[in-house]
This record gives sequence, structure tokens and C-alpha cells, in this order.
Amino acid sequence: MKAIRLIDIAVVYLILAGGLPPVLANHTKSAIPKDDSQSAAVAESDMENYFKLSPAELAKLPVEIASGSPRPLVKAAGVTTVITAEQIQAMGATDLNQVLETVPGFHVSIDPVSNDPNYSVRGIRNSNGSQVLLLLDGTRLSVPISGARISGFRMPTQNIQRIEVIRGPGSAIYGADAFAGVINIISKRAKDLEGTRFGGRVGNFDSQSAWIQHGGQWSGWDIAASLQYQHSNGDKGRIIESDSQSQIDQAIGTQASLAPGPLDSRFELWNAQLGLQRKYWDLKFWASKQNDIGVRAGIAATLDPNGYFETENYLGDLRYSSEDYFDTLEIQAQLSYLYSNLESLLHIFPHNTRLPIGTDGNLNFVAPVGISTFSQGFIGTPGGKQYIPSIVLAGIYSGLDEHRLRVSAGYRYEAVDTNERKNFGPGVINGSQAIVTGALTDISGTPFVFLENTDRSIFSFSVQDEWSFAEDWLLTTGVRYDHYSDIGSTVNPRLALVWSASDTLTSKLLYGRAFRAPSFSEQGNINNPVQLGNPNLQPEIINTVELAFEFILLLGEYTPTIGLDDFRPRSPNKFACWAINSASPAQFIQKLLDQPLIGFVSQPYPPLLSLTYRAVSVRGMENHLALYSHLIDPKNS
Repeated sequence: MKAIRLIDIAVVYLILAGGLPPVLANHTKSAIPKDDSQSAAVAESDMENYFKLSPAELAKLPVEIASGSPRPLVKAAGVTTVITAEQIQAMGATDLNQVLETVPGFHVSIDPVSNDPNYSVRGIRNSNGSQVLLLLDGTRLSVPISGARISGFRMPTQNIQRIEVIRGPGSAIYGADAFAGVINIISKRAKDLEGTRFGGRVGNFDSQSAWIQHGGQWSGWDIAASLQYQHSNGDKGRIIESDSQSQIDQAIGTQASLAPGPLDSRFELWNAQLGLQRKYWDLKFWASKQNDIGVRAGIAATLDPNGYFETENYLGDLRYSSEDYFDTLEIQAQLSYLYSNLESLLHIFPHNTRLPIGTDGNLNFVAPVGISTFSQGFIGTPGGKQYIPSIVLAGIYSGLDEHRLRVSAGYRYEAVDTNERKNFGPGVINGSQAIVTGALTDISGTPFVFLENTDRSIFSFSVQDEWSFAEDWLLTTGVRYDHYSDIGSTVNPRLALVWSASDTLTSKLLYGRAFRAPSFSEQGNINNPVQLGNPNLQPEIINTVELAFEFILLLGEYTPTIGLDDFRPRSPNKFACWAINSASPAQFIQKLLDQPLIGFVSQPYPPLLSLTYRAVSVRGMENHLALYSHLIDPKNS
């Protein structure tokens, strides 16, 4: 984002100097001066009105993430942050991760193995980012092979209407993986677009992005459509001076390392969304395709400029709500299907590397049977298709005085179909080969693949009561039961006592229990040169008690939120470490990198007392990063 500022400054300078190219200048001022200037004025007025909301009005903004049904932000049963489209535009963020960095207690890093974003909430995180649940319009985007978000997930901000974030456990509502926090991305609807919009950006590192959106009505349906594109060659100025191959070269006397060399963070993304809504029904489709994703520092901390990941992800979601059909009862139903496909080409070690190989064809520094030269590199292509259909039925009853009762039952099926080609490992070589070429052997569907095809079923049942037992007081209690066909059952209760002392001050006493289910990789990785699975893993569990005070203050151009949290999580030691054998390749990688083995050993988290402050400035919003942006208002076209 900082790098694009050069373009931003240049565009502003050209506008002020009157030197903007005619085509861009026409569209910036408006191709249809009267109509588009009115649209721009309306948009600017709406944004100004939002930031002029009083503290009381800000506190009453509805959020659903904390309890599964709309409640004013001030009464949300959790420590909750809401970021709107207006705020995203004001900060100039172009990617979801840039937005999440502004959330108090949140930090975004890049996983060194999968290269996916890894979210830390109040310092709680694990090595693959599976302790934070990500939702798109309330639907899970986690996949069973990693237990985390879909591989290569990247979300542009142009079609985000708002982001709701819980810092703390959420398994009593959402089940597995809502361990340290929950993120819900809410997409723009037809009423948020009202016409056709398109635009684009350019920046350093050969970065480009473009988008087109439309919101309107057709045959009684509200329709919202969005297509977004992003591309970047990455920052080639980030140089890695030495990698793990450098250490092998030093030990064996070779010169195969490509270091020093640049970090490879290139990517290309297509993101499409379609939403159709009418009374009682809500139908949404999401598609994301990433091509030629660079492997950054390499899958084994070895530079790999020719390696890549490619992903395809599709989500279909159909919802029904009886809304006001009954006076005191609302019936909800949701049917969704998530498909994710990952393909890769990984040069785990580079051309002409010489490596000690065991009888199983894997790396072995302890008892090798030979030293093999890999003329085209140590190559693997792990991939797989994942299928996750689910159904949820829920009822919300408000017929009891000052109570809102929610009962829900659901079923989710998770399956993975893996594929792999490689030039090493069991079924491919046995350590006797002096030279191994780049010819790849397809081991898909054999006992030699990195992970066998597997599946599991999950049944869930939850009940929750929201009780307004006194003015400005709300007590939320609930419990959820989940049963996994492979790891058994878990029960997760919650309690939230909220006191709205004033329009600007809220006190919250919170208790929650959450869990994270072991992923298929953690349970079943085999024939893997880095990580091995343990089929005896049990869910990771956390119990959290929290006392929070939230204060909202409006000061001119800033809307600060000050929060004081006494956060005391405890995580029982119920999550065993992965099985590692003394002569395994995983241990070699550990010694090679002088880092702990990648695994999951649960431990008590220390109490955390934090004072957080967040402010968003609305100055300079007209100088956003869009080089070209245009709005067509159907009412005036």
C-alpha cells in the first residue's frame, strides 16, 4: 500500500496542475457532468454523514457476528469491531489483510510454509492460522486439509460492505476453529451499489487492479454483481542472502543455492461474486481463482523462482428466512457448498542439489544409503480437491418477555481427494540412484501419496438465550454440541453479561469455551519430507474469561474507540504433538533450520491486560488510491 503512494501523489499533482490525460480527466470529472457529479455528491454526502454520527448512533449499529442475530454494537455479546466500506476507503486499503491490521489485538503475518496469511489475536496463534475462523457472509471458508482458510486466500476490498470481528472464542455459535477469534466479511448488496461502478489502480512492482460492479433489480430480485482483478510481480528488492540450500552446500561442498535472490511474492487473482435477494430468499455465489502464486522464500526455506501455487474456489449459498411470516417465530435454513482445488509445482530444493537419501527415497541425514544429485531439482506437486457441503436449520423465538431464544442444528461433510507427482520418496526412488532427473512419477491414489483420500461428517446442535432482564442489561447464555465422526464429541458453553452504562460506555463480563479440530494433514500426513501426521490427535480446547470496557468518543475528524480488556485464556493440554521418528526427514529439516518442529502442543496462555486505542481519520479521502474510478447511476442514465 505504501508503494502505491507514489502513483497516488503523482495523480494528485497532475489533477492540481491540470495535466491529467484527457481520457482520465474526463472520467474523473464525469463523462456526463450533471448526472455523475450528482452521484459523486451523494456518495460523498453519505460518507460524511456516516462520520458525523453521534456516539449513541455509532453504538447502535447492528452486528450479527457475536450472537448470530442482529444486536446493536454496544450490546454485542463479545469484544467486537466493525469496519465499514467507508472506513476501508478512508484508510486506502486494497486487501482484507491490510484492513485487519487496523483491528486492535490483531496482527497479520505470512506463514513460512504455506505462504498464506496467518492471523494472531492477542498473541494467540499457531503455525498454520487455523485458530481464527473466517466467514464470507456468514459461511465458513475453512477447509479440512489444513483446518484453516482456503489455500492462497486473498480478498480485495472493493466489494466489502463491512467486516465484523470478534476477538475471543466463538465455538458456542460457529463450532470448530472459532478458537481465538472470528472474522465475517459482509459483501455489498444491490442497495449498496445502486448502479454500475468500475475502476482501476496501478502501482509499483508491476501491480494492477481493476473492478466492475453492478447493483439493480430484475423480476422482483435485487441483484448485486462484482468482478475484481489483481496482479503483482512482488517486491524484487527484498533479497534473501542465504537459504537452507546454502547450509547444505556448506556441509556437502556444493553450490546449488540460488541465494542471494529475491523473495517471490507474485500473484494474479480473479474474484467474482453474485448475489440475488428477495423476500424470504437469499442466493449467493462466490468464485476465486489465483494463478501463478509465488512461493516467497520457498516451501523448505529454499529459493524457488519457478515454483508456484494455483487455486480455484467456488462457494454457493442458499438461505431462507420466514422473516415476519410468523409474529414471534423466525425459521431459517441454509444450504451451502464449498469447493476448493489446489495445484502446485514446488522445487523443494534447486537444480543440481545433492542430498542424502534413505531407503524410502526421502531425505535422511541420519542413516542415508546414498547421495543423489537432483539435476532438475527436488520436485513435488502436492495438490487436492476439497468438498464441503453443509446444511443448517434454525429457529428464533421471541414470544417470551425480554427473551430471544435461538435453536440450531446442522450437518457438514468434509472430504479431500489428493493428487501428487514427484521425483523422490517411496514408490519413486530408493536412494541407490546417483542422478535423479526431473521426470515426475504420479503417485496419486497409491499408499505413497502425501495424504490419503479421507472424509468425515460433523453433526451440531446449539441453543442460545438472550435475556434483557433490566434496562441496559443483556445476559446471553448458550451451548453448542459438535460430534465428529473421526475425533468424537465436544461441548462448548458461553456466557456474556453486558451493561450499557451510557451511550458511550459499555462493560462486558464474558466466558467462553472453544475448540479447534485437528486437520486432515495433522492427522494423516505420510511420506512427507517436512511434516508427519498423528492419527491420535484430539481437539485443542481453550477456556476464556474476559472483563472488557469499551468507550466510544467522537472528536472532530477522529472516531476513537478505547478498550480495556482483562483477558485470561486457559488451554488444557489435550492436543498431542505430531508423531516424529528419530530418523525422519522432518527432524533433518529441524536441524537444518535450527527451528522447532512444526507441530501443535497446547499450553496455558498467560493472562493479558491490554489497553487498545483505534482512530480513523477521514481527512484526504478524496486522494484515494484509485487512478480511475467511474460510477453510472441508472436513475440518471
